[in-house]
Formats: sequence, structure tokens, C-alpha cells
Amino acid sequence: MTRVDFRIMLHFRIMLREIRGGVDARPEAGEKRASLVSSYMRGLPLLRPRTDGKGISAEGTGGMCTKDAVEGFLAQRELAVAGVSGTRKKFGNSVYRDLKTKGYRVFAVNPNAETVEGDPCYHNLNALPDPVQGVVIVVPPSETEKIVEDAARAGIRHIWIQQGAESDTAIEFCREQGMNVVHGECILMFAEPVGFLHRVHRWIRGMLGKLPE
Repeated sequence: MTRVDFRIMLHFRIMLREIRGGVDARPEAGEKRASLVSSYMRGLPLLRPRTDGKGISAEGTGGMCTKDAVEGFLAQRELAVAGVSGTRKKFGNSVYRDLKTKGYRVFAVNPNAETVEGDPCYHNLNALPDPVQGVVIVVPPSETEKIVEDAARAGIRHIWIQQGAESDTAIEFCREQGMNVVHGECILMFAEPVGFLHRVHRWIRGMLGKLPE
């Protein structure tokens, strides 16, 4: 099975689960598994709370995101992606490539990498050569909390926390700081032009009344 075939199969499995009422997002094998690769597999807004208290669901204490929050984030054209790596298959790298292809100016952030996707990689948000307005976070929840604090110090006002990276503490911090925070949503389903599979998935969610309003 090719990578393309695998992604197509994965999307249809996600859509079927969406129709059936969502999926359990509790980790079965630790924080990393729950935050990175399975983030792609769990691209649903109706996530249930994690048992370790670190995660958050769209139906949990974090509440659902609004359409204004999503559009406000996507209107920013200079973004950082925290959670990229030297492995192209990581979901953070998919987000980085996708946003770059769609005309965003993006900066890769990883404390342990010097280059990502052939581009310079920066160890933290404060090391970026130019200011950015937003950051997409694709890391384990415990790391998300530090990144949102770094974002506040760097004057970044727009935060997108991918599924699997969500933390109650981080979301509450963003709100206390007056930041625009999006969580419980996959950015690949909203950054235009949206790919075919993500577009179909978004349409189904819209039919089920599960899109941000």
C-alpha cells in the first residue's frame, strides 16, 4: 500500500467514525503516540478528555472554538510551526509543507533540529529571525504549555493547538492573556485551498453540525 493509499483509507475511517459519533481520543500508549502521528488519525473536533488530565476535548472545559477564531488565525500570513522534525512523515512536517505551499510564510521550530524540509529550523519562538503573528503547535501537551508561554513573551497573539497537543492549562493561559486560541480542529481542514479528502471530511462535519460557528 502506498502512502497516498494509506492516507485515503485513514480519512475514510475518520469520516465513518465521525458519522458514528466521534472517537475516543484517550492515549493507549503514552503521550507521544497520543500527540503526533495519531493527531492525524484523530482529526475530529469531538475529542473526549484524556485520563491523565493533560488533554482537552471540544466538549470539555475548553469549550468549542468559534468560526471567528479560526478565520482570525488563518488571516495571519507569517506563522511558526512548533513540532516539526527531521522525519518528513511527522504530522508537524505535513502542516509545515501544507501552509508553505498555500502561500504562508512559515518558520520551523524544534529545539533539537538545525534544518527541516531543507529550511532553517529555530530552537524556540524567541529565536525566530522575524516576527510572526501565529504559531501552530503539534507537540505533546506538556510541551504545549511552555510554547504558549514563549508565544506570549514573543508577542504572538494567535495560537492553533492541534489535536493531541491540547492542554487545559495551555488553553486557559491563552485566554487569560487575551490570545486568540483555536483547539479541537485540524488546520489542514481550514487553510485554503483545502485538499480533496480534508474538504470531504469538512463537508461531512458541516452536515453533522460539528463545524465551528
